[in-house]
Amino acid sequence: MEEKLLTFLARTVAAIITGGGLLTFTNGAWIGRLMLGSFEQTTNISILNQHLLSDDLYRDWGREILFGSAPTAIGAPALFYLALALLLVGHILYKAAVCEGRVPVFKGSGRGVRLVRVLCGVYVKHYHMVTMVLVIALGLLLFMAPTRGALVTRFLLFAVPVGLYLVYYVKDIRSSSFKDVFLYAANLLLFCAAVFALPSVFGQRFFDVEMRQVPPRTDAQDRSYLASFVVDEARKVVGHVYGQENLKLELEHVEAFKAGISSVSLRKLATDTAAHKVADPGAAGSDIDRLLGESRPPQ
Repeated sequence: MEEKLLTFLARTVAAIITGGGLLTFTNGAWIGRLMLGSFEQTTNISILNQHLLSDDLYRDWGREILFGSAPTAIGAPALFYLALALLLVGHILYKAAVCEGRVPVFKGSGRGVRLVRVLCGVYVKHYHMVTMVLVIALGLLLFMAPTRGALVTRFLLFAVPVGLYLVYYVKDIRSSSFKDVFLYAANLLLFCAAVFALPSVFGQRFFDVEMRQVPPRTDAQDRSYLASFVVDEARKVVGHVYGQENLKLELEHVEAFKAGISSVSLRKLATDTAAHKVADPGAAGSDIDRLLGESRPPQ
């Protein structure tokens, strides 16, 4: 009775940890900050005075990972990943039979039966290694997703079976078998790594902000501001773009602003300007003017 109670409590704690890791995407400001930091590292723009942005804005950006991604198309790569995830689920559930020795016995002397018997023996003997291979394969394919929808879908298909393992076999932490302890620790490490890596990869490849234009600021130091945008409407934070070699978005709190109807993509602003600088190092201002012209609705 005591053993069952300890197992139940351990599984409850494991469920809270793994479930909390997934639920943090619905209300985690740190996710938005991590996404923005990764975005800066991979684009041609630096964002100054980020402390002016509200936690609510960061949370909204974090929610975009799960709730703002378009559904992925059902193609051969998606079906392959789904099949691999289902295979891992079945493999994980089969561990109880392996540990208890309830492996099916194939009777007969035919060549096919002998081959199946040998393969089953190899599978049971190397169960832990097969588990690691499947989990690592899912993890590697996760971050090779071509679209934001595919990235989120693969993350969920990765997190569910690995989370199931962590909850269902939590008693392996106290196991006398080194293989069980190592496998559980490795799965826990890979699960946590995926939770922290997802916002970073999403920020590098897919994160974006639509900003409405406001009149550009004139600076006392005669700094040439190329354009200005609303970044956080709730806290009245606007961003001023300047720079030639590397664009900078300087955030500033204002008492009031008058924003236009048109909006500009922050990612497009950074990537398009960087692309055109290869041909013309002084083209930052003209590129921004072109982007603003494209964003304005037809008269």
